Amino acid sequence: MYGDARVSGDAQVYGNAQVYGDAEVCGDARVSNNNEHCGFDCFGSVNRHTHAYKTQSGKVEITCGCFRGSIEEFDRQVKKTHQGNKFERQYMAIAEVIKIKFGLK
Repeated sequence: MYGDARVSGDAQVYGNAQVYGDAEVCGDARVSNNNEHCGFDCFGSVNRHTHAYKTQSGKVEITCGCFRGSIEEFDRQVKKTHQGNKFERQYMAIAEVIKIKFGLK
């Protein structure tokens, strides 16, 4: 782990996993290798870092700024906050990549 990365709460990072940059792994995240998380830098209205990871229960959770929740909650929040603008398109594209990466689509 290096840079401004943080691991907190009941999160677990082990094995060959690397957490770096502005990544934040928290809650009940469980990351044992780099296939269980991904991040996107400099998107949205304030160039945030968006990070997705598997939880200990096998679900996918996303952190982005002060947001932390499921992919479904992320989709709803993006549509509510950025409806009709370019940031909605950016975040929804990120959500699509996350869904593909984690086999949700």
